[in-house]
Amino acid sequence: MNITVKQFEEDNRDLINYWLDHAHYKPVSNVEDIIPKKIDATRPRSRRRFALLHHSLRLLKHIDLTNSKRVIDIGAGFGDFTLLAKYYNFEQLDATDPGIDQYKFLTTYMQDYYDNIYNLGIEDVNLQGYDTAILSGMWFPNYRVALEKYIFGTDIRTIIIGDRFEKSKRFTEQVHFKTTYAAPWKYNNDASRYLIGKNFLDMIMRSNGFAATSSFELQSQQNHNKYIFNKYILQYTRK
Repeated sequence: MNITVKQFEEDNRDLINYWLDHAHYKPVSNVEDIIPKKIDATRPRSRRRFALLHHSLRLLKHIDLTNSKRVIDIGAGFGDFTLLAKYYNFEQLDATDPGIDQYKFLTTYMQDYYDNIYNLGIEDVNLQGYDTAILSGMWFPNYRVALEKYIFGTDIRTIIIGDRFEKSKRFTEQVHFKTTYAAPWKYNNDASRYLIGKNFLDMIMRSNGFAATSSFELQSQQNHNKYIFNKYILQYTRK
């Protein structure tokens, strides 16, 4: 869906300003990950606004949810996915996030934009009955395990993924050399994180009946030793 920045701002002006007024987080010393620019309270509001609009328009351009009716935003964070909801005819939009800070924000400021909000990780939320899962920016210890254990056996037919994956065609998965500890921008449990390849992810999805219907590779890169990880926006649809 191609929407101009001007049109997007006109469509969502009140919600954009409301979100920027409340969705900000100050870094703390024990958080290793970089806080997303759109909620980093140390940045000027104009920079946060730009990051929010850039992220939202990029998602809107590269995903298609016209056939989605019952949607769950997994790892909803601060709920900015709701900016896209008015462009689709959802019957139900729910959110879940295991992080207590995110859950408190969602229930305090975004309760009018979601039908239901849960403080649950993917392993605890009941996904039966949903046809679409949003996994944009969600941190999993192991993407393959999360998909195989918690999504493939449900009614989910459309999956949106926004995350970093290794771009080498031969890379499958490999445990990271560091243990990732629970923190606001990570999962809620300490765990070893597995690095996974984009082509390997495609293979996993195909073997479970999901076709890649949209794939967009961002230019930003992150090096992990000799590996290069790019960020992707991916959409898979069950045949």
